[in-house]
Amino acid sequence: MPHRSPVVKYKKRKNAKKYTILLILFLSALAIPLPAAEMTLLAFSDSHGEVAALNRLRLLIENERQTAPDLLLIDAGDSIQGTFEGAWNRGAVTLAMMNAMGVNLWVPGNHDFESGIPPVESFDGTVLGADWHHLHPDAAAWKQIEWRGRRIAVIGIGENRMAFRRPDWRGDPEETALNRIMPEIRRSRPHAIVLVRHGGLYWRNGSLYKLLTRYPEIDLVIGAHSHQEQNGLRVRRAWYVQTAPRAVNLLRIRLNFHESTGGLRRITSELLTPPANGDPPWPSAVQPLLEQAGRAAAMPVTASGHTPVDAMRLATGADAALFVGPAELAPLPQTAADLYRLLPYQDRLMVVEITPAVLQKLLDAETGLTRKYPDRQCHFSAVPDWRRRDRLRLAVTDYYLAGSGGLTPQLRPYIASRRDTGILLRDAVLLRNP
Repeated sequence: MPHRSPVVKYKKRKNAKKYTILLILFLSALAIPLPAAEMTLLAFSDSHGEVAALNRLRLLIENERQTAPDLLLIDAGDSIQGTFEGAWNRGAVTLAMMNAMGVNLWVPGNHDFESGIPPVESFDGTVLGADWHHLHPDAAAWKQIEWRGRRIAVIGIGENRMAFRRPDWRGDPEETALNRIMPEIRRSRPHAIVLVRHGGLYWRNGSLYKLLTRYPEIDLVIGAHSHQEQNGLRVRRAWYVQTAPRAVNLLRIRLNFHESTGGLRRITSELLTPPANGDPPWPSAVQPLLEQAGRAAAMPVTASGHTPVDAMRLATGADAALFVGPAELAPLPQTAADLYRLLPYQDRLMVVEITPAVLQKLLDAETGLTRKYPDRQCHFSAVPDWRRRDRLRLAVTDYYLAGSGGLTPQLRPYIASRRDTGILLRDAVLLRNP
């Protein structure tokens, strides 16, 4: 048997001991607990171009950053359309205000797409839209936030009925979008998953319930669109929150992480209201844009003299028209700002062909909805003999038609045959109709 040097044997033992120590240290490092911590998220939605209200929220957000400088600020959409100043120049004032507020993530909503893809390039943060991000190179489906050793996946989903409003829309249904990205998110092994969804809670067993049944790993849903404030509610195993519209309040959400695993332990949320002690000064980047928008808002316009529903019928040549709006319409506009107060959104006029019987069912349904929602009024205009005709051409807005799968299912069979007139409702009110 060959002689083995004891020195060599000693070195082997020494190396083995060294590697054992390194292995123990490595495994111990994996088990080192992360410090217990709470991450703060602030969120708002449906501000609809109310830049003065956003400016008041800005002070509230600055106060929150005093105690949580690394908080995450989220705008859940419907940010631009709603006021003349907010929509002017493709939302220039609104986006400048969002940048001044330090918004980190923006999930544009349905109204933000009414003039096409929103101006993503003017926003300093990250724009999310899993259902449409492929339409713009600067948008993303989701983003992983690294925060004190934790990974938080934030998904953005826009309001997915734009296909009913724009024939050229190439976005995906929300379930298709989630099916595509969830495998990638799972591989990243996040400590928490947040879905920012420009859609409301609505009714039990609706689309959100189905999504959360399919994806039970979603921890938090920040909702929007329905204007239904929700301080916090358990939906399946997720926590659901939503602010009131027009930037009257702000959500503070706290994600509490476990110290031993780093995983999410609990979620708490509360609504914050800015103090009502006057308007703060405008940020320097917003002031000059607001002055330009103010001069444009004061420009005179010449109205046709017709109510919106009469203008819809006359501009499209339809036999009848339906317009859903407030019970008390504003006076006919004299300035551009007046026009936006009367018609705050960029609605286009569509024409569908239906029977008088279907139209009567639609009117009856609208009567019931008015009882349920007193602020929602259906305005109707038609030729005198509409009940005696075999077929009718009905003019509605693209926004109304997009809701036909929900509040007005009577129109659902006629969506595919709709005719897009290309006429904006605002322009119809300004046309010189006979």
